[in-house]
Amino acid sequence: PEARSLSTTGSSSASNPSSLSVNLEPFLAQLPHNIHDNAASNNSNSYTVGAVDENPADAVNGAPAPNPTAGQQQNPNQAFIQVTKAVLPSLPFILLLALKFLYDHKVGLLLFVCLWLLFAKCNEGVTKLISRSRAPVVNLAASSGASHRRQAACLCLVCLATVLLVIYLFKEQSLWLSLICLPPNLQTYGFWSLLFTVTVADMLLKFVVMSIKLSAVCLLSDRLSCVSLTRIYLIVERFYQLYRQFVPIGVWYVTLVSGGGADSSRIYTSLLVIAYAIFKVHSLYTSAIPLVKILANLIQTPTLFGNNTAQSSTKSSDTGSCSDSNECPICRELMRGPVRLACQHAFCLDCLLRWLAQSRTCPMCRQAVAPPVDGQDALAWLDGSTTSGLQIY
Repeated sequence: PEARSLSTTGSSSASNPSSLSVNLEPFLAQLPHNIHDNAASNNSNSYTVGAVDENPADAVNGAPAPNPTAGQQQNPNQAFIQVTKAVLPSLPFILLLALKFLYDHKVGLLLFVCLWLLFAKCNEGVTKLISRSRAPVVNLAASSGASHRRQAACLCLVCLATVLLVIYLFKEQSLWLSLICLPPNLQTYGFWSLLFTVTVADMLLKFVVMSIKLSAVCLLSDRLSCVSLTRIYLIVERFYQLYRQFVPIGVWYVTLVSGGGADSSRIYTSLLVIAYAIFKVHSLYTSAIPLVKILANLIQTPTLFGNNTAQSSTKSSDTGSCSDSNECPICRELMRGPVRLACQHAFCLDCLLRWLAQSRTCPMCRQAVAPPVDGQDALAWLDGSTTSGLQIY
């Protein structure tokens, strides 16, 4: 009977297809809604799972999410710690190599340190003595003027003795040749010998320049005006900065061409020499040419930045006429060694030099005192000091 009923139902369905379509319409109508609901539920589940995976503790406790940059801020410290841990086992070997280097080059390093410390002390002394010598002789006691000249003479002897002592200690190597742009007589030419030679030569030239300035203090401080002496200091310093550009050329040339035996080595050394010549010409053009122009201006110009004038002819900074007060507008005291600028304003030389160390304009009207030459300050080194930089190449 069941089989008969099934067959009857199947036959009736087959005989009446419209009834089959009517029975499937409710299911087909619900099918798109089910798909949309399932997709929405899947999206919500994936979002919930992502939130739980990202920070499950905060999702449960309701705490705020942590700052994602906190770990990034700790990364540099962690990287530094890792590098330190990696280098720490090699530190004893690095110290051994450093001790070996110090022992092998103990003479050169000790000489350089001594020369540098002595140069710093002498340069400071030269600056102080030149500042004292700028005061007019009438305002100084005779004993005071003679005292600072004696100090300048003693300091000059110290500088010259240092140069002669170093030349005597290295007389076998003929180190004095490096002072006149020639290579000394060294057994081998390498990196360290090159560095030692050019460094010591430049330091010795500094002492020679300081001795020349001190000689001017001893011999010319009571004969020339303050402006003329300052002009001499600037000319000496600029000439030294120009001359030191040529001193390392001979040592560099011998170092580059030494050891070239084979044809390939000669070609290689020739290329090195040509490259050094190109770089040196460019360096001379960018640094030495402005120095030549500044030297020409200092030599041709009768005055440096003003005229040494009498106190009775100084111009009042307020009214623009000659004043009898002779008071410096900067220090508000009686002028010592008054100097009148091109704008006709007069100041104490020491006050004006301290002002020009910060600005190259008149303290009253802001008129330019001396324009720069090719980007270089024409009035640098007004205090009589010597440059502390080293000329290696």
